[in-house]
Formats: sequence, C-alpha cells, structure tokens
Amino acid sequence: MYDPMGVLIDTQTTDEDGWLYFQYKHKGKAATYTVKLPGLGLEQSFTLKANRFVLLDFQVSTLTAAADQALLAWLESESSEPDETDETDDPLASQIADDLAMMLVE
Repeated sequence: MYDPMGVLIDTQTTDEDGWLYFQYKHKGKAATYTVKLPGLGLEQSFTLKANRFVLLDFQVSTLTAAADQALLAWLESESSEPDETDETDDPLASQIADDLAMMLVE
C-alpha cells in the first residue's frame, strides 16, 4: 500500500484463497492511497477518511490466469529434458508461452 505521496507503507501477501486484511489507521483529512498487485499488473486507488475502512476487490482475468499457467509450463519445460509430448492442449496457453519465451530471449 502506498500513501498519498507514493511512498510504500507496507507490503502484504494474501492467503491461499487470495484474501488479505491490512490494518492501517489514517488520521487527518481524506487522502488517496493506492494498492498495487505488481505480479498481476493491477492497482487501485481509493480515498480513505479518518476512522473509516475500505474494501477493495481485484478481479483477475482468465487471460492473466492463462498467462500464469503458460509461464509455469514454460519454466518447467526449460528445467527438464526436451520431450516432444510436452505440448499443451490449450492453444491460448501455447501462444502465451511462446510470446513469453520470445520476450525473455529479447
């Protein structure tokens, strides 16, 4: 979470279900804070007032999930012996894996 000046206040990790509780006491006038999920390229800004709370909900797209799956599959294939039967049945995951491999080579 970042304060109104963009200074990092703290980092947190979600539980296995993706839930996170972050306790922070804001004092003073309303201010805008930002929560970032750098691994997913997501962020949300919100206005926090004294003695109030905010609930944020991040929606992760299936494309992001497919990219994660493709990246893991690619990393696993790089760490193992080549296997011609190691093809994925998901064409989107295959394309993302190929794109990720090209980005890492560049």
